[in-house]
Order: sequence, then C-alpha cells, then structure tokens
Amino acid sequence: KYRSIPVTGVFVFLGLVCSHLALTAAYPTHGDAISYCFYAGLGLAAFCACIVRAANCTPGMRRNWALVSIALLLWLAGTAAAVRAEFFEHASPNAAALSDFFYFFYGVPMLLAIASPEDRQSIPVFFWLDGIQAVGVGYLAYAALFAVLPFTGAPHHPMPVEHLIWIYDVEDFTLALFAIARLIASPRQSAERRFFALISAFLWSYAISASIYYHIEAVRNDAGIVDA
Repeated sequence: KYRSIPVTGVFVFLGLVCSHLALTAAYPTHGDAISYCFYAGLGLAAFCACIVRAANCTPGMRRNWALVSIALLLWLAGTAAAVRAEFFEHASPNAAALSDFFYFFYGVPMLLAIASPEDRQSIPVFFWLDGIQAVGVGYLAYAALFAVLPFTGAPHHPMPVEHLIWIYDVEDFTLALFAIARLIASPRQSAERRFFALISAFLWSYAISASIYYHIEAVRNDAGIVDA
C-alpha cells in the first residue's frame, strides 16, 4: 500500500506537467493566467500536505514541518501579489515588486527549518532569538529590494530584475546546499533524515528549475511553455 504512494505521486506529477504544457500550447495568449492557476493550485496542495504532515509527524519534527508550511504560505502570498501586479495593476516586469519580497522572504522560515534541531533537543530562547533575527532579515531584504526602509512612506526605487535574478539564484542554491549538509549529518533511519531528504529533493528541484526559468524569462520577457 505505502510503496505505491510514490509511484502514484510520479504519475500525478507527470499528468499535471503534461496538462500544463498542453493548455499553454493550446491557449498561448492566456499562458500567464494558466500558469498562475497551476502555480497557486500546486502551492496550495503542497502547503496543505505540509500542514497534515506537521499534525501527524513525530513530535520532534513538528516545528520543522510547520516552518516549511509558513515558507510555502509566503510563496503563495508572492504568487497572489504577482497576479495582482500583472493583471490588475499592469506593473512593469523589469523591476522588483512586492511579490519578490514574499518570494525572497520565503527562504527565511525555510532556513529556520533547516537550521533548527528537533524540538526535544532545542532551547526555546534560542529559537525565539532566531525568529527575531528572521524579522530583521525581512526588514533588510525589503530595504535592499526597494532602496527604502519599510513604513517610511518614501518613494521606492526597485532593484532591476537582472540583479534580482542572481540574488534568487544565490538564495535558492544556498538553501539547497544547507539542506544537503543537514541530510548528511542526520542519523540514519530517523525522522530527521527523512525530513531533510524530502526538503533537499524539493530545494534542489526548485533551485535548478527556478534558475532556468528566471534566466529565460528575463531574456525573452515571456517564458511561454517553459512555465510548465
């Protein structure tokens, strides 16, 4: 029963990718809307899966799965902001936008999940200190992306998308490398090792595919079927 789950997951994944490719090829003028629907749907499914996993995993790994859930929620917020900017505000795609802040800040709870030990091994005050530092990172990230401190009312000067893409590359591949390091250091046959194996697979897949997509989209300003 349980061995069939990964096989079923592969077929579902391939079916979704083929559906995305087919719809984008059939309706090229609506490619962006189709892609955003797939992004939001799959992101929401992943978020719900992590919530269920957090509720049913061993107590020691519950916080880690909760942090991954928060990361995915931020990523979904970025997708919602991107939809609003593109379809309702018709914002320029050549500079950083609010969606980029959410996409970048998604890496902070993901980093906390990678760096945090099991709940039973951690000291709560250290975790809260990490959380305060995470808020500080978000504050500085906003200042770096828009060349202005948040909540000041000063005019924004968004970072050019060419520079932003390289920042995404550094963030994504750094997270993937950290996850691999934790995987190697984790005890064999443990819940911690299974968690980092899953996170490593996700982060490496995301880093490679996102890098290819962003660099193509930056050149063409329309990734087309590469969205899938």
